Amino acid sequence: MPASPSPDASDDRPALAIIVVLYNSRATIAALWQCLVAQRMDHWRLIAVDNSPADGAGQFLQEHQDPRLLLIPNSRNEGFARAVNQGLRAALAQGVKRCLLLNPDVTCAPAFLDDLLGQWDATAAQVIVPRIMRASAPDCAWYAGGGFDRSWRFQNVHYPYDPLHSAPKLVEFASGCCLGIEAAVLHRIGLLDESFFVYWEDADFCLRLSEARVPIHYVPRVCLLHVAGASTGGERSPAAQRLFHQSYVVMMRKHFGFVAAVRAIWRTLAVEWRHRKREPGSWHHVATAMTSGLLRRRRPVPSLPRPTNT
Repeated sequence: MPASPSPDASDDRPALAIIVVLYNSRATIAALWQCLVAQRMDHWRLIAVDNSPADGAGQFLQEHQDPRLLLIPNSRNEGFARAVNQGLRAALAQGVKRCLLLNPDVTCAPAFLDDLLGQWDATAAQVIVPRIMRASAPDCAWYAGGGFDRSWRFQNVHYPYDPLHSAPKLVEFASGCCLGIEAAVLHRIGLLDESFFVYWEDADFCLRLSEARVPIHYVPRVCLLHVAGASTGGERSPAAQRLFHQSYVVMMRKHFGFVAAVRAIWRTLAVEWRHRKREPGSWHHVATAMTSGLLRRRRPVPSLPRPTNT
């Protein structure tokens, strides 16, 4: 099947800028690249921000000499949020109107971008998120819509997949694993908050979208596969847990205040204490990470100038 034509033959701007942050990604980036070059919609630009050049993922991409690739190497690990912002700024500088945040450990069918853009147009979405299934169990959803649980302990919730409900719907939370954002939204509410090194920056972004009354459209007919926690050694690895809990407290303090953050620490530690025999040492590591998050200095959210009409 031939590739979809560009929206405007006289306009060299890609229809979509795909922002990928590389970190310990050499084992997964080849599969993603193969998926991208197989896309029926080929009018995309991949902006890869490399937080670990020594692992060879960026070099692998460069070896293909594809003009649709822009590689931004960093001399150190700048964290996920800051690296994404580097990619977003590069995309917006090229006049791109739609950006897609994409993890390097995902794979998708050749129709994925075609389907996503079709749903983007059909819903007139400002922010859009597809269904994300687990690569290890493709019938099991990693994300099929999401929201926030504000009961005993604030959490983001990934909903299970219900194949009987395939219509687009509005959701409260969307994962940054695969998140489509209109450029106009970024000019309106700013980029990702770089106070988050990694984890919870997507929840923060969704809370800011809600404050600005920008809806998030979930489109279950569009899906991809995700290897959760590939860059940090797995979702329950010590590194992932430390970064997760540190950022959680940063988010709680930012949106709900110091007292709510302290309450969340105690409630989380209560849960960890009950599980201490199953995961020895976890309680201590979580307590240290959350205390660090409570004391972590916040940075202002990077803003963008309002675009001028041309």
